[in-house]
Amino acid sequence: MSAVIGGIWAVLLLVWLGRYLHARRGKIFARGKVAGHDGPSARSFRGRAGRREWWIATLWNALVAALLGLIPLVGGLLAFPWLVANWAVGARRLHDLHRSGWLQVVPTVLAMSAYIAVQVSENLGFIRTKELMALDSPIKIALASIVAAVCLVLLVFYAWLGFARGDKGPNHYGEADPA
Repeated sequence: MSAVIGGIWAVLLLVWLGRYLHARRGKIFARGKVAGHDGPSARSFRGRAGRREWWIATLWNALVAALLGLIPLVGGLLAFPWLVANWAVGARRLHDLHRSGWLQVVPTVLAMSAYIAVQVSENLGFIRTKELMALDSPIKIALASIVAAVCLVLLVFYAWLGFARGDKGPNHYGEADPA
């Protein structure tokens, strides 16, 4: 029952947020573009994205995907377009740093591998997720170390994406973000 109530609240919040952003269109967002940026659309993997565009898009996509993920059964499917948009802005941000957009596959694979390792260990009966932090066996220590290392890699990677200055002027991926 609480999942249904959570889903209803998520939908109401999204409707309110959509109306609010529509009323302010041109001030914050303009047809999927961020803060006056005249670059590619939100789901384009071409071009470059500056730090401001990356932060706004990443936080927005995370909020919407999290809210949609609360909807039972279909939430993950509904959140998929925002996941694609997040990958797209990540690729454009990497382009601004003169790196390939494929570099973001590395932290994604690491996070998925850590999640799968914990799930497989739980399904095989090696651990119970609720007892993972007890660290009373070598397998729990190994899994906790893997998860901690992956979290550290993700933190460093996303901090680098969010705070590193992009190339000034044009590079192989296009013109610099004027914002």
